[in-house]
Order: sequence, then structure tokens, then C-alpha cells
Amino acid sequence: MIYRNSFSQDEFNQYIDLEKRVAMKSSNCYAYITFRSVHDAMKAEADLQAEGFQFETVPVPRRIRTDCGIALKVDCNDRHKIEERMIQRKIRYTQIVEYS
Repeated sequence: MIYRNSFSQDEFNQYIDLEKRVAMKSSNCYAYITFRSVHDAMKAEADLQAEGFQFETVPVPRRIRTDCGIALKVDCNDRHKIEERMIQRKIRYTQIVEYS
């Protein structure tokens, strides 16, 4: 167990982020969120990151057709919360494709 007092705030935050990323990689269901433009992808990335959502910015897989080459890869468990957030913030996306 990691004790909070043994790390600086930045080190502690990095540790927590790493734990969340490892947990996300252990999931076997992902959703790819695609966008019309890089601008929309960057807007979504900044907003979701500020809200503490876990995701990866990745190239769009070849099996998905889209105008923009950037996608957000999210855990299926977070997909609906992220979609709701993007709708609330009026962030445009093209589609959300799940793969397991």
C-alpha cells in the first residue's frame, strides 16, 4: 500500500494516473470515439482530461472510417459517462465504436 505522506503531490498524482492507466489496459472492452476534425478531438481531449476521465489519444484504427485521424480510446465502462459529458459540453464527435 502506498502512503500519501511518503510522496510529493505531483508524485502521488503520477502514481494514481499510472494505476488508472494500468486498470484501463486490463479491460478487454474499448470504445473508440472519432471526430470530424483534429480541433474537435483536441477540444474533447482537453475537456475530458480536466474532468479526470481516463482515455488514450490514438490513431484511428484502419477498420474505422473517419475524416480525422485521431480517436479517443476509452474503457467501455466509462463510455456513456464520457458521451454524456461531450453532449453537455457540445463537443462534436462522429461516432463511438465498441470493440471487445
